[in-house]
Amino acid sequence: MIVNIENLNEKYLKTAGEKAVNLQKLGSLGYSVPRGAVLLDTAYRCFVAETGLLEKIRIELARREMSNMRWEELWDASLRIRNLFAKTKFPERLENELREFFYEYSSIPVAVRSSAPGEDSSGASFAGIHESFLNVLGIDSILDHIRLVWASLWSDKALLYREELGLNIYQSSMSVIIQELITGEVSGVAFSTNPAGGEEVVIEAVRGFNQSLVDGKIEPERFMLNPDNGVVIDYHHDETSASMAQHKNHFQGVLGKKDVDCIFGAVTSLHKIYSEPVDVEWTIKSGKLFLLQVRPVTTVKKISIDEKLWENPDKRPWYRSLTKSFASLKKLQKRIKEDILPGIDKDSSSIEEIDLSSLLPVELALEIEKRKSLYLKWHDIYWDELIPFAHGVRLFGQIYNDTIKPSDPYEFTRLLGSSSMISTERNKAFSELIDVLRRDPKLCNSEQGLNNFSSEFQNGFSNFLKTYGTAIYEGMPVFTKQNSLLELMTKTACSDYHYKLPDKDSGREALKSKFISSFHGVQKNFALEILELAQSSWKLRDDDNLYLAKIESALSDAVETGRRVLENKLEIQVDTRNPDSVAAMLKGELAASECFEKGEHDEPVEKSIIRGRLDGSLRLEDSEYSMRVRKYTGQPASPGIGVGNSRVIKTIDDIFTFQHGEVLVCDSIDPNITFIVPFASAIIERRGGMLIHGAIIAREYGIPCVTGIEKATQLIKNGSSVVVDGYLGIVTIKEE
Repeated sequence: MIVNIENLNEKYLKTAGEKAVNLQKLGSLGYSVPRGAVLLDTAYRCFVAETGLLEKIRIELARREMSNMRWEELWDASLRIRNLFAKTKFPERLENELREFFYEYSSIPVAVRSSAPGEDSSGASFAGIHESFLNVLGIDSILDHIRLVWASLWSDKALLYREELGLNIYQSSMSVIIQELITGEVSGVAFSTNPAGGEEVVIEAVRGFNQSLVDGKIEPERFMLNPDNGVVIDYHHDETSASMAQHKNHFQGVLGKKDVDCIFGAVTSLHKIYSEPVDVEWTIKSGKLFLLQVRPVTTVKKISIDEKLWENPDKRPWYRSLTKSFASLKKLQKRIKEDILPGIDKDSSSIEEIDLSSLLPVELALEIEKRKSLYLKWHDIYWDELIPFAHGVRLFGQIYNDTIKPSDPYEFTRLLGSSSMISTERNKAFSELIDVLRRDPKLCNSEQGLNNFSSEFQNGFSNFLKTYGTAIYEGMPVFTKQNSLLELMTKTACSDYHYKLPDKDSGREALKSKFISSFHGVQKNFALEILELAQSSWKLRDDDNLYLAKIESALSDAVETGRRVLENKLEIQVDTRNPDSVAAMLKGELAASECFEKGEHDEPVEKSIIRGRLDGSLRLEDSEYSMRVRKYTGQPASPGIGVGNSRVIKTIDDIFTFQHGEVLVCDSIDPNITFIVPFASAIIERRGGMLIHGAIIAREYGIPCVTGIEKATQLIKNGSSVVVDGYLGIVTIKEE
């Protein structure tokens, strides 16, 4: 079950993995390799079988077809599985064997590295997919990290890659390498052929551990060398680049000329031995070169600067790109705070100053085109930078669970709640207006118009719309139907229901203290930093849509103004709200008959850009509803049990029919409409995952929530009696 590295050979490829066998081969070729041993994949198979863990994993992944899972759901599933590994104890016999064998490594720092069979073959290179850990000290920590390496077999990245290769994930296994850690002064990677394309040999180096390079924490020193003679063609370090002639003293950086020549010699020699391009990980200690691994080069697909991975039918490459290191997230946080959000505010403020009614038709057309251009610009930034920042929550959750090993894998979210979210601030203002109505002795029916309400309410209502009136849902403004909004507020004020405020978690400080106290020395600062980053990520995950809505709403206003101008000009009803069509008609470039047919119209802003629409073919006919499937399993997104009659939300009009105590059922909750969430006894959503808006807002208010219920708005009818179990992720519809 455990074999020393020097005793491996090719017979162990299927049980020790290519990475481990390659280490033995490097040693036999005369290269210096840190001493160590390999825990064969039979130990993994024994662990998941004897503990029943494999069946628990099957249950987690059976909640929904993997091909239908969005990135949030994949993250959630892998997070729950990782937590299962972290808190599941070794079978006694296996633990005793591991403790006895690895006792000699218990007093020195070690590296605990993945070596999945098939991982480093030329046909399927899993470079960067599975996890490795450095500077692990003590036998208990070694055992903990063995389980985490095993868990990385089920990470979202690994699941996606195996699905892409058509591999059976349940037949995959994992071996683990435990090696003495060589604390080199300089570490890095070398490629015998440029993985980005080209023939150059590439050497990258950082001071200290290689993990800093892998995680993107440090910008590496990079050498591009001629593969024939090792002459430096190009050099890059500290955000500067230079040719050999331009930068004669570049060898005074991280690596000296002797080191570069030594690494170049090793990587080109291994290229010839393996008869294919290789990727070598190395470190240098006291002038001695140690090789830590060798594997086939993974060619990096060149992505066009204009390519938008999130718009591709196959979104797996985009899903994989969402995983960010702590260092890259910190940089992204700074850019979001200093550039992106102020930029959206600046653009939306400049738009608000324009009086659309004063513009000539051609000027209005140009304004529509300008606003569409701005919207598309910020929409792309939203997908390219704001969504990936959500990984801050996932990264914190992983660190929290690895450290605390809680029974609830989502316990960490209790530390992330923020009453300063734009949506919760809006909801508070909404509740205060309802309280004003409740105190008004002359409470009027909303059909009589706003002027019949008290001046206090009128002023508050006006300020509310001024601050939050840009809300937009499915391409349509939310608060333009004032009478519907007033009716909802009036009905609530006249009832005995009091608007629910965000949940105050009394145990939050104790959880924070428990987490921070688990770290020591300078690591406490890291713990505080990762918590602050996660809180910022959690808040932005909800706020970002509301920022983008400012631009989308401004575009919608301009298109609506253009539509009215055209109707007055043509004296016919122009049944289109497509920005391009309206702008073209205003400029006289397109006739009304060319852009619409009676009874048909385009979306005001194509929803497919931001959120997909359920295909009409999924809709169930009433006659099919009698199938009486009573239980549905989804993702547990917010704990608790909620009971009530269902209210299915499909359109803006449905929002204003919602009544307190009902179960909110929808395709996806948008932050622009969460002012009705505090009324709900529970939430059911088709989209799944802990990081979708429905889950975030449900946790803010302590409302049970289950997400990832396929065809939820078709399978559940209005008025059905529903039980929502937010602990297990189960929705039960009572027999009618």
